[in-house]
Amino acid sequence: MSNKNVNVRKSQEITFCLLAGILMFMAM
Repeated sequence: MSNKNVNVRKSQEITFCLLAGILMFMAM
């Protein structure tokens, strides 16, 4: 169960990084 939580947290971090990258790209 904790393993699933870790995977969810990792995927959330990846999506957050992608969103931040898109925002930076749009700001350029």
